[in-house]
Amino acid sequence: GINNALYSVILRSAFHGCINEAASPYIIMKRINLVLSEYTGGEGELVTAFYCYYDNETRRIFYTNAGFPPMEVFRIEKNDFDTLDTAGSPLGYDPMSEFGQGRTELRSGDICVIYSKSLINSRNDEDGTFGLLRLRGAIRESRSKQPAEIAYNLKKVYEKFMNKALPDTDITVLIMKIS
Repeated sequence: GINNALYSVILRSAFHGCINEAASPYIIMKRINLVLSEYTGGEGELVTAFYCYYDNETRRIFYTNAGFPPMEVFRIEKNDFDTLDTAGSPLGYDPMSEFGQGRTELRSGDICVIYSKSLINSRNDEDGTFGLLRLRGAIRESRSKQPAEIAYNLKKVYEKFMNKALPDTDITVLIMKIS
């Protein structure tokens, strides 16, 4: 609706206003939080965000989190996942909020997955949740594929799990594979 469109414009403007002068994802998140806190007076909608920057030369990813689940990284060398846990509160409630931040090196074949809680919390008709293990299984199953194919496989696994049930809210998934 209109309210969400306004939030989108404010967030986009705040992001573009600081992207070239901020030294890290953490500082960008802090600045966006200040803008949103000022706009809403701490009484706004829940706004979660995950921001990361990947450096092609060093193969490092720098990230910060504002209320999103941790990023999952499938490490090709160990054939298993790391959870990059960086706790942070949602944007806009408190101008003094802190946000988790971190960095890690990635290798060719590693797969990064950023997703909304609504994915793993989705319930089917039997009242089971999709869960992190199903998400990881779908990623592992298609690890040799390109990101679009991995996403397509995840969508198929999700649809099969949900059967005819519909999710309660929107679902966001971002998949990045290091070449």
